[in-house]
Amino acid sequence: MDNTTVLLLSIFLLLILAIAVILTYLYLKLQLASQTNIQQGLAIQANEELSHALKQQKMLQGEIHHRVKNNLQVIMSLLDLQKDNIQDEKALESLTAMSNRIYSMSAIHEMMYQELGKEKISLSNYLQRLCHHFHSFSEENYPTIFNIKVPDFYFNQETLMPIGIIINELLTNSLKYAKQPKEGLVIDVQLEACEEGYCLHYQDNGPGFSQGKLGERIGSLGSYLLKSMVRQLRGHLNTFNKNGAVYEILFKEHIKSQFNTSEIEHTREFSKVNWNPFMERARLAF
Repeated sequence: MDNTTVLLLSIFLLLILAIAVILTYLYLKLQLASQTNIQQGLAIQANEELSHALKQQKMLQGEIHHRVKNNLQVIMSLLDLQKDNIQDEKALESLTAMSNRIYSMSAIHEMMYQELGKEKISLSNYLQRLCHHFHSFSEENYPTIFNIKVPDFYFNQETLMPIGIIINELLTNSLKYAKQPKEGLVIDVQLEACEEGYCLHYQDNGPGFSQGKLGERIGSLGSYLLKSMVRQLRGHLNTFNKNGAVYEILFKEHIKSQFNTSEIEHTREFSKVNWNPFMERARLAF
């Protein structure tokens, strides 16, 4: 075998080896691309399943809020029917106050249902709704003006529920005690951020507190609810007279995840001792 034949054979073998290497590289690249496509397909499928699960969860949350709102409205309707058969003024006031408390809770669930998927809703819109509710059954010959100056702050349900009950008790109190002859009722509600969290300012233009502070102006149940809701917000209540009755409430947004074990145990013990309205009903006067 001459040198030329050996050279050609060597070139041929090298060419075959190069082709084999290229084919092996392409095969491995194809396998890698195939695995990548499979992983992408699995990821897309997982994302679709997760998206479907989230949609179902939002629909379920909306259904829960809708049903709770409907059940609360049924209770309000029953209370309204009961009022038609009651002549005693104190009993009527008690049923009306209870109906308003239920409405303050129902309005939150209605807004959560309307803004499905949102964990927080506007406090300003919520307060406007509460004030509109109270304005709807106020006396025509005694105008009530609501000045709501609340920035566009959004809070979760755990924070709005106590705030709603607080504002409900204060509005009920103002409509009962702050009316003066030949003067319209003016109610101011303001909220601002402060170092402690938030400061809620409520004031009416009535005669103020007879003792210069909260005292017994709010009924025992109303006072109990007011103070309990302030504690639930880890807040502080301050009352004084200044051209009417003034309530200042410093509070923090109620977030469950912020509680440590000791705080949870303290809350449980506090609930066992203090927060049982069904047991308290026997001793609290409406």
